[in-house]
Amino acid sequence: MKGISAIIVTILLLMISVSMASFGYIFFTQMMSETTQSGTEAVEQVSISLLAGMKIDSLSTNKVYIRNTGKVDLSQFAVFVNDNIDNGAVANPATLVPGSITTITLSSNLNANDVVKVTSGQGAVAIKSVPS
Repeated sequence: MKGISAIIVTILLLMISVSMASFGYIFFTQMMSETTQSGTEAVEQVSISLLAGMKIDSLSTNKVYIRNTGKVDLSQFAVFVNDNIDNGAVANPATLVPGSITTITLSSNLNANDVVKVTSGQGAVAIKSVPS
């Protein structure tokens, strides 16, 4: 009887060892896959933001004229006047190809010495003050 129980214990220990090794392999493989994927996405986002660039050409009473100075299309514009977002701002055209200009119509008029900041979904930022 003692010989059979030693064999069973040995088999059980081997099964436990193999299953733990398998779980460890699956865990680390999945972690590496997720880390690599999120790292790749971060690199792509940084690459796009390095290629994105814009400049505020001019400001009028309630309009901001933006020029795409980068190498990628720009969209998803957000306009901040004195660090307050203008949720009613509308860009026409909504997507700005490299080298072209878009007009962003603000929901309210600009005043002297206002600071206008425009950001895009691709990471470009432009800032300009309204002349006094």
